[in-house]
Amino acid sequence: MPWARFEPLTLTERVRLIEGWTRDWEEGGDVVFGIFLDGEMIGGAGLHRRSGPGTLDIGYWIHVDHVRHGYATELTAALTTTAFGIDGIQVVHVQTDEANEASASVPAKLGFRRSATN
Repeated sequence: MPWARFEPLTLTERVRLIEGWTRDWEEGGDVVFGIFLDGEMIGGAGLHRRSGPGTLDIGYWIHVDHVRHGYATELTAALTTTAFGIDGIQVVHVQTDEANEASASVPAKLGFRRSATN
């Protein structure tokens, strides 16, 4: 995540970053979320509009020090609920690297059906 290299941010910088993400989403772009635990950034996630109308793609990453604690599953479940709550969204994708077994198991845990592999 390009924004992560600037962490930690001041409160003013964080507000500007979030305002920019909000503006991007409202203008038809992606929405990005930082994932924090006890004030420490442990990952990021987003809803991306790269698969065409009526579809959102969920992307996520969790820092290696925090994997296998259920964070990716929890945030993917929340983003799935959020995505389907948006008018016009009929399909939600979760793209993972098949070599990353932990990440690839997240959609299956949530009932996603595999549609393609590279």
